[in-house]
Amino acid sequence: MVASRILFGLDKSVNPCDDFYQYACGGWEAKTAIPGYRGSVSQFSQMREAISMQLRGMYDTSDIYMFIGQPRFYAELHVKFRIMIPMAQVELSVM
Repeated sequence: MVASRILFGLDKSVNPCDDFYQYACGGWEAKTAIPGYRGSVSQFSQMREAISMQLRGMYDTSDIYMFIGQPRFYAELHVKFRIMIPMAQVELSVM
C-alpha cells in the first residue's frame, strides 16, 4: 500500500535530476484536489481521514454481534462509541 501511494505521487514526465521536487510530488499535487472545507491537504491528512472513516464504519453499526470472536476491547469500544456520538451531536447543536 505504501509503495502504491509513492508511485501515485510521482510525476514521471519530469527528470528527477532536473527537478526532484516536481518528480517526487508533482503527480500527487496534480491528482489531489483540496476540498472547499479544508485549507490544505497532505498525505497524512488523507490517511487520517481514511482511517477515521474505516473506524466509524466499523463502530457506527448497531450490530454488536459482528464482534463475536474478536477481543472484548472491540465490543467495549463499540458500546462507548454508540454512547458518545449522540452526546457529541447534542454538544454541537448547543454551540
